[in-house]
Amino acid sequence: MPEEQQSHAAGPLPSPRSVRHPTIRRALEFIEENFSSPDLGVEAVAAAVFLSKHHFSRLFRKVVGLTFREYLVRLRVRRAAELIAMEPYRPVTDVAFAVGFKSVRTFEVEFKRVMGEAPSEHRRRHRPR
Repeated sequence: MPEEQQSHAAGPLPSPRSVRHPTIRRALEFIEENFSSPDLGVEAVAAAVFLSKHHFSRLFRKVVGLTFREYLVRLRVRRAAELIAMEPYRPVTDVAFAVGFKSVRTFEVEFKRVMGEAPSEHRRRHRPR
């Protein structure tokens, strides 16, 4: 299975402060500030740090250890998991769109791949009794 398809939910995502490379640190800060925008893409992040899309993509993967897309998906899914745990009665559709997914189906597939359980299962485990 290609690395991008595997789940690595247990491993932490690097925070901007933990990254020494100044350009990638700025990129991670930009992503943190804008991850909920459904239109956030590699082009916008590369432009924000004044690199070409291709150079940024190679540098990001080298420094972070993940592709930009995989990093963004994992960040969005983890934020969604936090929202579900904090607001267990919030509709999954609302959570998906709040963290930047354009499609509920894509959100559900990526959530299960990253977290190892469906959003509904995650909600069930965090719903107050």
